[in-house]
Amino acid sequence: MKNPVRKTLFTVLASGMLIGIPGGIPGGMTSSAAAEPPNPFGTDYCSLFFNGTPQAPDLWRDCCVEHDLTFWAGGTLQARKRADLKLEGCVCEAGACEIAKLMYWGVKTGRLWPYKFKRQQWGNAWGTELNYRKLTSEEVHQIYDGLGGLFLPVKDPEGLRERLRAALMKDLVEGTQG
Repeated sequence: MKNPVRKTLFTVLASGMLIGIPGGIPGGMTSSAAAEPPNPFGTDYCSLFFNGTPQAPDLWRDCCVEHDLTFWAGGTLQARKRADLKLEGCVCEAGACEIAKLMYWGVKTGRLWPYKFKRQQWGNAWGTELNYRKLTSEEVHQIYDGLGGLFLPVKDPEGLRERLRAALMKDLVEGTQG
């Protein structure tokens, strides 16, 4: 197999490691803003999955951090679906479209799994119970205002902050129009 992405996909499937190896070290990166959500942001990068290929070990790690940050902020079920599709698109843009499909279906079916990691549920910024709901204006601004103080372990932290801010504001505007 000459294609490194296919080789990685084959290795993952053949070894049965889809649910076995954590993708990174738990984070704990937090904001120092005064009005922050009750639970701090943390990331383990690509939870229970690889962060990249053997040749490029962090190839799609930034995609996973963005997905984790969006998960932490929470919101509606539609916002979660957009976050999962964005993860798939980001990993595909990194050159791993086959892995992207596998990851998409992993996160999509993972929400049906009866056992949840407390720090990795949708809307974890606001509590540990899964709760699809429109964020209040105050919550959106708490996330929005606190983003500047977060340490984000990605290549372009400011770009990530701006993408999340745009998504939060879009959800807030859509929520007031419904």
